Amino acid sequence: MYQVKGLRFVQSVGVLAMLTGSVLAIDYPETPARETVHQYGPVQLTDNFAWLEEKDDETEAWFREQDAFARDLIGSLPDREKLYQRIKEIDEAKTVQIYSFARSGERYFHLKREVGEEVASLFYRDGIDSESNLILDPTDFQKSDLVHSVQFYSPSLDGRLVGVGIAEGGNEIPDLYVLEVETGTVIVGPIPRVRSYPAWLDDGSGFYYRQMRPLDPDEPPADRYKRTPVKFHLFGTEIEKDPVIISSEVNPTPGLSDVDSVYIFPVPETNITGLYISHGVDRSATLYVARDVDPLKADRIAWTNLCTREDRIEGVDIHHETVYFLSTKDAPRRKILRASLKDFSKDKIEVLLPEGERVLTGISILGGRLYVTGMQAGIDFLAVKDLSDNASVFEDIDLPLIGQVTMLNNDYRMKDAFISLTSWTQAAAYYRYDPDQDSIELSKLRPLGPFDSPEGLITERRMVRSHDGVEVPLTIVRHESVEPDGTNPAILYGYGAYGNSLRPSFGPTRLAWLERGGIFSVAHVRGGGELGKSWHDGGHLETKRNSWLDFNACAEYLIENKYAGEGTVAAMGGSMGGVLVGRAMTSRPELYGAVSSSVGNHNPVRNHRRANGPANYPEYGNPLDPEEFPFVLAMDSYFAVKDGVDYPPMLLTSGYNDARVDPWMPGKMAARLQQANPSGGPYLMRVEFEAGHGGVARSDIWDEIADEYTFLFWALNRD
Repeated sequence: MYQVKGLRFVQSVGVLAMLTGSVLAIDYPETPARETVHQYGPVQLTDNFAWLEEKDDETEAWFREQDAFARDLIGSLPDREKLYQRIKEIDEAKTVQIYSFARSGERYFHLKREVGEEVASLFYRDGIDSESNLILDPTDFQKSDLVHSVQFYSPSLDGRLVGVGIAEGGNEIPDLYVLEVETGTVIVGPIPRVRSYPAWLDDGSGFYYRQMRPLDPDEPPADRYKRTPVKFHLFGTEIEKDPVIISSEVNPTPGLSDVDSVYIFPVPETNITGLYISHGVDRSATLYVARDVDPLKADRIAWTNLCTREDRIEGVDIHHETVYFLSTKDAPRRKILRASLKDFSKDKIEVLLPEGERVLTGISILGGRLYVTGMQAGIDFLAVKDLSDNASVFEDIDLPLIGQVTMLNNDYRMKDAFISLTSWTQAAAYYRYDPDQDSIELSKLRPLGPFDSPEGLITERRMVRSHDGVEVPLTIVRHESVEPDGTNPAILYGYGAYGNSLRPSFGPTRLAWLERGGIFSVAHVRGGGELGKSWHDGGHLETKRNSWLDFNACAEYLIENKYAGEGTVAAMGGSMGGVLVGRAMTSRPELYGAVSSSVGNHNPVRNHRRANGPANYPEYGNPLDPEEFPFVLAMDSYFAVKDGVDYPPMLLTSGYNDARVDPWMPGKMAARLQQANPSGGPYLMRVEFEAGHGGVARSDIWDEIADEYTFLFWALNRD
């Protein structure tokens, strides 16, 4: 087991001095404290680091100094280079990485990255067992020194054309190009600021797409994603003249606000076009359909409403003249509904599959069959029903792996279905299901690598009693040679938001933690969706505190049952999980030996200041709403930090081009901790300046994982 005992370490540049693992002094980069007072109704909040919210030369210089400080410090810790080399070795052992999948008939599309390549290129195969052919390398589209990567792609139904979104620096606002698949020739593009993959007409003559407006310099950041229109491009016409089909300002429909996202999709092999409105992070959608749509006459489209937010529709698929809904209305674990579109009426909607003990998570129609995915006690299942036989029932498919099942981007016309299967101890692999033979086999498209299914790993499932008596699922992964003796460094990971479930998953680089005696555990706290909608509602808005109290209860369980010891539990989370681990740490700092927060939101009280904030109000709450402000403040770890408290060491990371969680949200947290406890920690801010909400270059990912594990091993093994 990795140990740092009796360490005496003095960094030559004077960043940090340590004696037997104890921090004596930390010379952080200077961070000016400039008092600002925010007024929220009768509440005043003093904010010394509000100036970091401005993305200017001064703040960028601060982030660069903090990043250099963090990398310098972590790079000087024991065995950092050995961990990096091991992570690299594990990741490069698979000579080629294939991921992302789409199918058009017998033409298969995928992203592929060879050893030594930083980003993946787009390929296709004619036949699943044939050789891969290159369509494009994103580095050929570079317009700056930033790393460019494929954000999305969507092939036409005949597989002849493909629309590809290419973004620079991980900014998630890509340029759209349309290419001929066989030649790689660009025939349309670039179309800038495209926020969705193209939705193709059946004949491939054109497509719908969402394009962000150019941001007026005088507009506040919170307006960045508002009033995003859906446009239509007809091949042979000028991009600049593409008509707006719908937006909150042009041809709006009831239920469409300026912060909503709207998607238009033609229903294949019909004269029906669907219009799907996503209301921010609220899972409930509004849906319309229209017939015989002429996209060049958008003002004449007669949209018919099928459902509103009140109907609690969270999934939809259309097969010929029948619409299928996945709904949580009066069914927290969801039910499946269906109705005819020939004479649609809400009174005629029937229940196809009622709510049961299992949580339903998705529906999709392939080859005349309706597939449904779901969970039971944290384990996924996949069931299927033949739509041509009214007497048939949903039957479970016998899966070769107990874990997570994901339907891939299949072709609705084909009978066979490609799925991804993974578990806590096996990396994701692609399988093909043949419904005629009721058989499932591993596809050659994405075979398992040498570290994708390691021997000797154990998964344990526990139920932990939380503060109010509710039992919370806890997953524990360890090597069979690691005994729970109270000395193990343990990661406790959590998320707990949006109704998203932490389903079984495995990345081979996690071995670098497990093989050194580390334990990896997952707290399935309220706010997630593991036990249905009621589980989400139990950690949401006014009930959000249950999320971090559940998390703290799981940390206590690990210590009490000797999976970890006092000071050897590391809280880990990312994005909205920053709220979780930030409040877990600030509410019970003595429970944790370290905290790692990746692109985390630690300052939701200031959500109205960021572009992605308003769309997230249904999950976080609106800080400008007097009724919701107390909920938002309660989950804000930045304002929860108190002077003089001995908070555990914390590593915060960010992508400087992050469009979802602005870098100032973790940045302000780092500054506040450094101010509140200058001789504690350390509290480090690590930044990827060519990334957004996730890393894009392979070597950057290795560096970040190595830094994170090095920091946690050191922090959890100090005397």
